[in-house]
Amino acid sequence: MTNAELVETEEELHFYQDVHAILDEAKSKTYEAANNIMTYAYRNVGKRIIE
Repeated sequence: MTNAELVETEEELHFYQDVHAILDEAKSKTYEAANNIMTYAYRNVGKRIIE
């Protein structure tokens, strides 16, 4: 059974696709935020070492 067979209507399929897109965007933004925080931390550690 495929995922398309699990939904009954086009509206339901659209709903699940929207939820999936929202979660994918949230995950992407989470990775981006974590990368920014780690870059900030590494920059400040390097700056402190140099001082």
